[in-house]
Amino acid sequence: MRQKTFSIIKNRFFQVIITGLLALSSVGSLKAQEVVSIVDADTLTPGDIVTYTLVTKKTSDNQQTVVPDSSVFGEDFEIRSSSMYKPDAYTDSLVMELQYFGVGANQIPGFKLPITDGNDTTYKSLSPVPLSYKTLVEDPENAPLQPLKDIFEFAIEWWLYLLLALAVILIGYFLYRWGKSRDAEETHEPEVFTPTPFVNPIAQLSKGLTEVSESDALNSDDFKSFYSELGDVIRTYFEDAYNIDALEMTTRELMRELNTKAVDDELIQHANAILRQADMVKFARFVPSLESAYKDLDKGKGFLEKVKRIDGPRIESLKRRHERMEEEARQLFEEKQQQQQQQQNQEDKQ
Repeated sequence: MRQKTFSIIKNRFFQVIITGLLALSSVGSLKAQEVVSIVDADTLTPGDIVTYTLVTKKTSDNQQTVVPDSSVFGEDFEIRSSSMYKPDAYTDSLVMELQYFGVGANQIPGFKLPITDGNDTTYKSLSPVPLSYKTLVEDPENAPLQPLKDIFEFAIEWWLYLLLALAVILIGYFLYRWGKSRDAEETHEPEVFTPTPFVNPIAQLSKGLTEVSESDALNSDDFKSFYSELGDVIRTYFEDAYNIDALEMTTRELMRELNTKAVDDELIQHANAILRQADMVKFARFVPSLESAYKDLDKGKGFLEKVKRIDGPRIESLKRRHERMEEEARQLFEEKQQQQQQQQNQEDKQ
C-alpha cells in the first residue's frame, strides 16, 4: 500500500514538472519544430515500466504528432499505454508507458517521430536516452555453487534378480495360455471402423481459457502457475492450428516461426503481449499485481475472439479436409474387410 501511494505521488510530481515545461516552452514565437524527450527514471531493471514523454512544439496548428509503434524501441521495450495531450494549439504532449523486457540495455533507442500536416508527413529524429541497467541477481559472478551429493551404491544379492526374472517368465506364460484359451472360446467378430474425431483448436482454446479462469491460482496469488497455464493455452492453440512445436519454443522462436507461417499480424502481436508478460513472471522474478493478472486474462479472452474472426474459416477448412481423409480411410477399410471375407469364404469351401 505504501509503495502504491509513493508511485501515485511520484507520477503526480512528474506531471507537474511536465506541465511546467510545457508552459515555459509555449512562450515566444514558433519558428521550427522542436521535440523534447523526458523520462521519469535513470535506472532499468527487467520488468520496470518507464514513463517516456515527448513534447512537440509545432509550427502549425494543423500538424499532428503520430504515436509510434513498439517496433521503434526494439525487442527490449514494449509500449504498455499511450496518451496524447494538447496544452495549446501549437503543442502536443505524448506520454507513453514503456515496459522493459531486456537484459543489459543502457538506453532507450532513438527513432524518427512522424509528424503529419494534412497529406504530408515529416520525421523528427530523436536521440537515444541514456539509462543505467541494474540486475536482479546480486553479484552473479561470485554467487556460490551448491555441492552435488555423493552417489551411494546399494548391495543387492544376485539371486534376487534371478527370482524376479523367473517370476516374470511364469506370469507371462500363464497369461499367454489364458489368452489362447479365451481366443479359442470366443467367436470371431468383424472389425468395426472407428473414425478419428476432429479436434477443433478454437474449441480447445476456449476450453483452456475457461479452465484458467476457474483455477485457484489467482485466488492464492500463485502468479507463476497462472501465467504458466495461460501461456500454455496460447501456445497449444498455435501447435494444433499451425502444426508448430510451440510448447518447446521460446517466445522469440515462436514469433519468428509464426511470421514464417504467415500467421495474421494481429494474432501475432496479441499473443506476443501475453507470452512476454508470462515470461517476465516465470523467468525474471517479476511480480505483477492482481489487477494486472486479470487484465492479462481478459487479453487471453480477446485473443480467442480474434481467433474466431480471423482463423475461423481456416479451421473450418481443416475440419472438411479431416472429414474427407476419414471418409477415404473408411472406404479403404471396408474394401480390405470385403477382401478378407472373400478369402475366408474360399478357405471354408476348401
